[in-house]
Amino acid sequence: MSKRVIVVGSGNAALCAGIAALEGGAEVLMLEKADETLAGGNTKYTAGAMRFAYDGADDLLPLLKDPDDPRLDKTDFGGYTKAKFADDLLMFNGGRPLSPEQEKLIRESHSAIRSAPY
Repeated sequence: MSKRVIVVGSGNAALCAGIAALEGGAEVLMLEKADETLAGGNTKYTAGAMRFAYDGADDLLPLLKDPDDPRLDKTDFGGYTKAKFADDLLMFNGGRPLSPEQEKLIRESHSAIRSAPY
C-alpha cells in the first residue's frame, strides 16, 4: 500500500510539504479553504521568496552550493537587515507592534537558514 498524505493549505510551506511527500513516493491530496483568488497563503506577499535577515554577501556565501562561482565577484547581494525585516512585517500588522513570534522570526531567521539540511 502506498503512503497517503493530506496537506492542508496551499501556501509555500504546504506546497513544499506536498512536493516532499510526492518525492517520497506518497499520494498527496492538497486541501485549500480559500477561493482561487486567495489560494496560496502569504505567497502573494513574498513573491514566492523566503525572507531571512542578512547583512551582505558574507552572510550568504556559506549558503551557496558553489561559493567559488566566478559570477559572485560581480554580484551585489545587498542586504535585508533585521530592521528592514521588522519594517516589512509591521506593514501587515494593522498598526499593532511586532508580536513575540515575529520578533523571534526576525532574530533567528538567518540561523534557521544556515542550519537547514539542504
